[in-house]
Amino acid sequence: MHLQEIKIESEIMGYKVGNKIKESTGMVDILKKRLTYNPDTGAIIWNNCLLNQGKIRGGKAGHLNKKTGYRYINIGKFKLMAHRVAWAVHHGHFPTSYIDHINGDTKDNRLCNLRQCSAIENSRNTKMQSHNKSGFTGVSWHKSSGAWRAYIGVKGRQVNLGSFDNKEDAIKERCIAENLFGFTERHGRA
Repeated sequence: MHLQEIKIESEIMGYKVGNKIKESTGMVDILKKRLTYNPDTGAIIWNNCLLNQGKIRGGKAGHLNKKTGYRYINIGKFKLMAHRVAWAVHHGHFPTSYIDHINGDTKDNRLCNLRQCSAIENSRNTKMQSHNKSGFTGVSWHKSSGAWRAYIGVKGRQVNLGSFDNKEDAIKERCIAENLFGFTERHGRA
């Protein structure tokens, strides 16, 4: 381990809780020393040079996880989500809850695209699940009844909105429920 890496590890160890980093003001100070965040572009770049780890002064920080679609930044042995780092570096503190990408693009870390929200609010801004067969979230074909079924998840429970002869009526009912329960316009869309 190089002297610079040892210095990083010793700085970070004071903010470690088990295998996770304690998101504190001290940790934000470490991030601000090592990274620069541009709120207009969402870019996070390295301030210092650690060539042996591929971190080059002025280079884009982190890597994209193709499975999750999120960018992660390694600080020492710890992996932090780039949108949480962006929030912390800009605001001077880590978010107290979830950070939602308003437009649904997890690679877009511009400040205008990030909002702090609850788990419920965050779930109301998710895209359509990949295994969806009807093409619309909360609408499915119910084989045994031979009808289209509309449903919505509210406060951890699935609410049945009814059975319909055609898919369009099921979609209309689902849209009414989304508006009633405060889902975003892009919820369940591709």
